[in-house]
Amino acid sequence: MIILTDVDGVLADFIGELCRCALPNHKPEHFTKWKLEENLGKIDMLYAEQAIRSVGFCEGLKMYPGAKAFLAKLRKKGTVIALTACTPTRHWPGERIEWCVKRGFGRNEISLTPGPLKHIVYGDYLIEDRLDTAIQWQDNNPYGQAILIDRPWNQGQTYAVERVHTYREALDAITAT
Repeated sequence: MIILTDVDGVLADFIGELCRCALPNHKPEHFTKWKLEENLGKIDMLYAEQAIRSVGFCEGLKMYPGAKAFLAKLRKKGTVIALTACTPTRHWPGERIEWCVKRGFGRNEISLTPGPLKHIVYGDYLIEDRLDTAIQWQDNNPYGQAILIDRPWNQGQTYAVERVHTYREALDAITAT
């Protein structure tokens, strides 16, 4: 069984780190839209972009509480592939690979794939936090199952993908091999 998992928003607390290092007056729950610019004013967006593009930001992202144990349990169910997009900077891809390797992914278990192309990657399951990506993937993989991790930026959005609120629910949604 092949289990694809997004990184930012599923395993890595991208928004939390952005708030900690660049936007101290914001909290992750304030981000109710997926696109940063729809949540921030112009000045805050400049601070956010500067942080995201800085060396070390990606590699320094913390995992969500419970994500490490979640990954270990996923690996008991099948082959887990980090299916992740990268910010277009020279250092981000290398930092993303190192972030994944330090969390137990083999280099052959990491797919750096632009968000709009994730739907062409085959798997039995996709765990994602962006609804439109989950929809595209589900439509292109009719024998697979997209699982949407509930986050503030995908609230109120519905579609025929399974929404889960916890890692336990995500594990339960994946049929054991």
